Amino acid sequence: MLTARRSRSTCRKATNVQRVDEVADIGFDFVRLRVALAPWTDTGSTADQQTALALANGIIQQALGYGMRVDVVMMAGSLPTTTAAGLICTADPTAAAAWATGWRTVLALLPDSANVAFEPLNEPPNCAVGDQVWDAAQFSLYRQFRALRHAVNFVVYGHHWATTSEPTSPRSIQLPILATPMSYSRSITTTRSCLRGKGSPGCSMAGTAT
Repeated sequence: MLTARRSRSTCRKATNVQRVDEVADIGFDFVRLRVALAPWTDTGSTADQQTALALANGIIQQALGYGMRVDVVMMAGSLPTTTAAGLICTADPTAAAAWATGWRTVLALLPDSANVAFEPLNEPPNCAVGDQVWDAAQFSLYRQFRALRHAVNFVVYGHHWATTSEPTSPRSIQLPILATPMSYSRSITTTRSCLRGKGSPGCSMAGTAT
């Protein structure tokens, strides 16, 4: 079982290396990397956590080595208490603690650089008081985040959060939305809209570490 898990992880790492090489050669300059929270919030599997961290770190370091910008996005789980609505609206203490452990662990992989961005949660909650609880959650997350990283960009997605000014009000947390959410199923997926040739500015790519 352990041997099979290691073999799959090795194959995925090799595939990710090849794909990042390819998109860098095309001229992409931006990576939006999805990292699942499920190993922390849903399963609590240490092995799955280590695999997710290893895969994510490989992509992050390789992309930064190519001079790309990187946006790391934490993807909500699938249990009633670990979806975006579960984490923000229901706010089960155990699930919230696991979420915090997950995003902080992944954030620790990132250098404190303005070439890096981070989204502690990929989407706003879909619940009756979503706007209000999302505001409160983003303020709390921002304070926690800034205690750990000073230069990394804090990305807020959803509802009314889309301003570039400094964080002085609920509608002014630091940076613009860097990427439109996409659906993709492989470890690295390129977006066709930016295939304009090697070295072309403004291209982007997206992928997932799981």
